[in-house]
Amino acid sequence: MARPSGGYRQKSTEEHPKGKRVPGASTLCKIGEDGGGLMYWAWQQGLEGLDFRATGQAAADSGTMAHRMIELHCHGVPRKTWYQDPELRQLVILAGGKDDPKVKLAWKAFFEAERWLITSKLKIVDTEVSYTSEKHEYGGTRDGLARLPRVGTQTENGTTPVNEDIAALGSLVLLDWKTGNGLYPSMLKQLAAYCLLHEEFNPDDHIDEIHLLRFGKQHADFHHHSWRRDSDLVVAAEKAFLLAVAMDPLNKLLKKGVK
Repeated sequence: MARPSGGYRQKSTEEHPKGKRVPGASTLCKIGEDGGGLMYWAWQQGLEGLDFRATGQAAADSGTMAHRMIELHCHGVPRKTWYQDPELRQLVILAGGKDDPKVKLAWKAFFEAERWLITSKLKIVDTEVSYTSEKHEYGGTRDGLARLPRVGTQTENGTTPVNEDIAALGSLVLLDWKTGNGLYPSMLKQLAAYCLLHEEFNPDDHIDEIHLLRFGKQHADFHHHSWRRDSDLVVAAEKAFLLAVAMDPLNKLLKKGVK
């Protein structure tokens, strides 16, 4: 995911002419994470006689490639030009070329994600929009925003038509895609952080749903997760994220104090 080249900065002030630099949502979401899942996976690799450094790199390649493919797709980049994309081209070279099994796994995962996007009837509104919160002092770049078309009234023959002309009036959906072998609290906190950012800058256009497209590391298997914006889990993730925001300056102060 792209972020501003100079990092996230608030509006210019006398004290900070270039704008006060603030942390990114992904950095804040790691506060309080124990990393237990990664440690357990490395331990399992050792039991199987594998070097977790080598298998981890190989495993990440397929998922990371699939991740980049869905980004290019949602950005509207023509598929025939994808291998010209510097990021994807480098990943393919590292994997061993276009015919490598890892690349084929990545394509398989992408096609599964594409099939879901088509059947969901989501209309992509924008991709990679960055915001910096003046209220909470953090920044973030969401992967995508989409609309679910509003369904028309039932007709005499029992069908329920979709009115494409009013698709923009349908439910607002936050989209995010990640690479990982599981669903972790930090992912939910990050999604909640993006909701807060959007709603701070668009107070009359609240997000209704959150959809996460996840690609497994080893086999690039595709998983779809979704939540209502007002669900207990997302509300809890929002509260946890705001606690992390409050903890960040305290942690920095403590680090300075013990040097």
